[in-house]
Amino acid sequence: MSLRKGQGGMTVLGMLMLAAVIGFFGLIVMKLVPMYVESFKVDQALESMAKDTGIITSTKHEIRRKFIRRMDIEDVDRFDQRNIREYMTIEKSGNSVRIVIEYQGSTELFGNLSLVADFYKQATVR
Repeated sequence: MSLRKGQGGMTVLGMLMLAAVIGFFGLIVMKLVPMYVESFKVDQALESMAKDTGIITSTKHEIRRKFIRRMDIEDVDRFDQRNIREYMTIEKSGNSVRIVIEYQGSTELFGNLSLVADFYKQATVR
């Protein structure tokens, strides 16, 4: 009496399907990472501006210029003198300044499909 042990493992079709799923999620991650890196750069710029006590006495125009300069250093092309007013809101009240950056990042996934992410960043200087 001999007992036969069946082989176990994945078929070629199973491996192809697994590779397709891993590839799809890998593509999504590769497309999302640059948007979130840009978001972290905006966070860092706002944090450094929040530590700058000179912001309180600066005009709104000067605050926008300081932010754009920081974005130029970080190599973020989304913000410039022409469009910063649509992304940035500055509220001054007494001895505090609240800076809000709100924007939408999008990247083409493939074909006519795109990934879209909304970002909302704020900093308060006191």
